[in-house]
Amino acid sequence: SWSSDTDTDTDTTYSAVQGLTLGGTVFRLSGAFSGTSLEIIGTASGRELHAQDLLTSSGGLVVEGATVLNSTLRINGVTYTFPTSDGSASGKVLKTDSAGKLSWSTDSTGTAAGDPNVNYYVRAGGDTMTGGLLIHSTNDGTKTIDAGLLLEIAGTASGRVLHAQDLLTSSGGLIVEGTSTFNGAAIFGSTVKLNGVTYTFPTSDGSASGKVLKTNSAGQLSWSSDTDTDTNTTYIFRWACR
Repeated sequence: SWSSDTDTDTDTTYSAVQGLTLGGTVFRLSGAFSGTSLEIIGTASGRELHAQDLLTSSGGLVVEGATVLNSTLRINGVTYTFPTSDGSASGKVLKTDSAGKLSWSTDSTGTAAGDPNVNYYVRAGGDTMTGGLLIHSTNDGTKTIDAGLLLEIAGTASGRVLHAQDLLTSSGGLIVEGTSTFNGAAIFGSTVKLNGVTYTFPTSDGSASGKVLKTNSAGQLSWSSDTDTDTNTTYIFRWACR
């Protein structure tokens, strides 16, 4: 038959063990716990959890508030020691000494070359760098400078003055839209376009003094004797008597 559930076991004694307190018929965690192990099946909620030597988690660890770490931090098997203060200026980066000790430093390595999210500026008082410099207008971080070059411009460079102390060369064409002044020797390895006309010069000097440059009317110049080949001109000689 149905009956009230009355505990008639009067011979069982309950006592609180390490880490627990017993208040009447309710067990609670002690305010302070010391021992070798504690297992909680479910969710434990409280204000503060203190581990004197080591706090480990076999699963994930979720921290919803601010985290304060007064010592090293181990990430993916590497132990890092962070600086004890923030960087002295905006833009400083964390650098390692290869032993896990991090410090704030100026970002002068340029290792983010090609990163479209990083802006680089040249100091007004001048700047220096090591390696080659590639200038291009697209945000393509895969572009690299050709081997052996210190400066490469992929596109058009425009400015007022371009100075080359020893030598200025061009692997392609060279277009000069203004007046050109050559105070030294000029070497042209191909054709020269003057006032809209393209000329191909001889590959050697004339064979004798007095030779002149003659054209084939297609821009091909060659050295030739200075002979009048104009047969359409009529000459009239007049004698003057005194």
